[in-house]
Amino acid sequence: MDLIALEVLRTFEPEVYRILPLTKGALTALTDIGTGDREQPRAELLGIVQRVPEERRERVQEIIKQLFPSAEWAFGGARYGPDFGEGWFRDLRVCSEDVFDRYFHLALPEGDLAQAVIDRIVAAAGDRQRLRGEFEKLAREGKLDVAVDRLEAYKQQMPVEHASTFATALFDIGDQLSEEGGGFFEIPPARHANRIIFWYVKEHQDLAVRANALLNAIRTTDGLALPVSFVSLIESSSNKAGAEAYLTTEDLASLKQACLEKIRAAASDGRLVHSTRIGSILHRWREWGGEQEPKNYCAQIILDARGLLQLLKSFVLVTRIHGLSDHVVRTRSFMRIGDLEPFVTMEALEQEVRKLDESALSEEQKRVVSAFRKAAVRKRMGKKDDDPSSQDWD
Repeated sequence: MDLIALEVLRTFEPEVYRILPLTKGALTALTDIGTGDREQPRAELLGIVQRVPEERRERVQEIIKQLFPSAEWAFGGARYGPDFGEGWFRDLRVCSEDVFDRYFHLALPEGDLAQAVIDRIVAAAGDRQRLRGEFEKLAREGKLDVAVDRLEAYKQQMPVEHASTFATALFDIGDQLSEEGGGFFEIPPARHANRIIFWYVKEHQDLAVRANALLNAIRTTDGLALPVSFVSLIESSSNKAGAEAYLTTEDLASLKQACLEKIRAAASDGRLVHSTRIGSILHRWREWGGEQEPKNYCAQIILDARGLLQLLKSFVLVTRIHGLSDHVVRTRSFMRIGDLEPFVTMEALEQEVRKLDESALSEEQKRVVSAFRKAAVRKRMGKKDDDPSSQDWD
């Protein structure tokens, strides 16, 4: 009966069902009558039913009380002491602390993705607009990164004739993907996306077909960061001794030229300055198109405070360490002037930084400015560009 009641909640009140596994402590706690601080668990239990409209609240509350007698007290009902726990365990009731997890063994963890979502994405592989719609919905829900992570397992199972369409949709949303992994050994979502495109397109055995699929995707997409990083990775892998040819030299040159055209267009219409990856894009612009164009561009954008801060932010490096004794995670934000100098001089940057109204800056922007100033000081003192300083650690 408990399972049936939970299924009713899962079907008709999914928000309530979703929160139950996260509220196990309050739902199953058995304490001596009249003892213990009950305000926090009371708030948690009342919060469960407050997730539904008022006209359905009483019915949901009744189901919760029937499923979890130990929670009745929060709704004005009876209180149950520890002696009841053994009987609930013998009857395999969900309200038993030791049985509770079995009922939610197949429940989707918070932040994870249902298989049905992955199935919809795979089924839409040949429809760019449907794919983009799915990706944008996931981005709004904060699940785009995990979706791309899950999709890598399907990269060689989708129809190869949809390679160009699928690559275009991934390129479309690439600027929204994180470039940082959640842990030391985790692959960043942006790298997952590049790997998916690489292996998916590789299913085309004909190099010319591969090149056409990629060139069409790059020219069609309105994304910028992912196409540029993808072509850069292809170029890097092609330069390795003994590497299997992924594209011909001529086709790779065509892809780089297509990326250059997109970078120049983004610089012209104002999109590039808002890119969170402007730093890496500038490096590719300089490498593929010469040093003068990105220099001229940077000389212009630093004259505006937003452009200056965005440029500096993109060159901030963050290092994290875990304390051995206190287990506290400490971060170090630092900058290397040598990374910036191919595009703009330290003197020009300092001149514009001095004009900033620091009282109007966010905390993040203040950290960016601080990282630049510390890097400039190290440069003047003749220290190594990445010489760590105790003052850099938070």
